[in-house]
Amino acid sequence: HGEIGLDAGSARFKNRPLFRTKTYYGLDYDHSALKNGIREYQEDTWGIFVDLCNIESLPSNSVDVVVSTN
Repeated sequence: HGEIGLDAGSARFKNRPLFRTKTYYGLDYDHSALKNGIREYQEDTWGIFVDLCNIESLPSNSVDVVVSTN
């Protein structure tokens, strides 16, 4: 639960239904998977193209929930 959820290694946002957050951010390095996820889950859902080994650019305290199932 929370306002903002971050799915690290989100692929096609397969975990989106499990998030009970108002806004969902899917992070992945697969651009086409992110585009497909955005097409399927349009409302309050965003894709961020990023290498998960280098996410220091995310601001501190910017998300409420972080999940990675990989």
